[in-house]
Amino acid sequence: LCGRRAGKSILLSYWLVDGAIDAPTNSICCYISLTRKSAEENLWLPIKDAAVKSGVPHKVNEAKLSITFQGGGRVILGGSDNKREIEKYRGKAIIRAAVDECGSMKPSELRYLHHDVLRPATMDHRGQLAFAGTPGPTCDGYWFDMTKEDSEMGVPCKRWTAVENPFIEDAQAFFDATLAESGWTVETPTYIREYLGKWIQDVGELVFPVEEKNLTTPTGEPLVALPTHNSKGHLLSAQGWRYVIGVDLGIVDSTAFSVVACHPDLPRHEFVLSTKKFCPGLVPDQVLFYIREYK
Repeated sequence: LCGRRAGKSILLSYWLVDGAIDAPTNSICCYISLTRKSAEENLWLPIKDAAVKSGVPHKVNEAKLSITFQGGGRVILGGSDNKREIEKYRGKAIIRAAVDECGSMKPSELRYLHHDVLRPATMDHRGQLAFAGTPGPTCDGYWFDMTKEDSEMGVPCKRWTAVENPFIEDAQAFFDATLAESGWTVETPTYIREYLGKWIQDVGELVFPVEEKNLTTPTGEPLVALPTHNSKGHLLSAQGWRYVIGVDLGIVDSTAFSVVACHPDLPRHEFVLSTKKFCPGLVPDQVLFYIREYK
């Protein structure tokens, strides 16, 4: 569990190459990222560089993103963006597998990749698994359960930041400059998560900030009317307004309706005019009635 630019990906490249050099024929070491493309961008060059530095004869297959060493062991790169990609690691005898960018993976897919696919594949050679990434914006999910301070999963967790990366000169000075330029403090959630690699609940990453000008009165009347002029002071055409009715159908949960307005002369601005929810189990005729009412 590391902060950004801590060097974990480079470390994994050496770890995987080291495992593949003396591995039995047809056994593999694999690097798994979010997608095959991200795996290529993150580690293909470092993996090839580590293979060259090992001094062990090997063959590189650019099309398959694989390196086969003289003894028969291989390093392969791949993705995990859907179940079909994850299933490709079944049936392989894994010496070492490194799963990167865990903080950006869906918890259910990370759990499935770990327990259902990779762990059984290490059985032949008592292989090793490594998981790497930065914290996510919420303190929950499989990656959080694996790396939190009081984790009960029993997985050893190593932690460090770019300050410990010997290839980055004076990372702490960069941290301090970032704080000053961004107007952050050492308690700002983004700084703690991205640079220090620590879990912290960051509600601001999940919802839009609400200011008083966005609110309505208890009777539903807006505190401020829709704007009549754009940011340059030009009058907005009344005919230019467009309205969208959004319906979130619910059977067990409530059915919700929203009306949103936008204007071509106000790019990147949307105005929620009305939101209402009704009891669960509305039949189609009732939903249609409310849509017509909103229109």
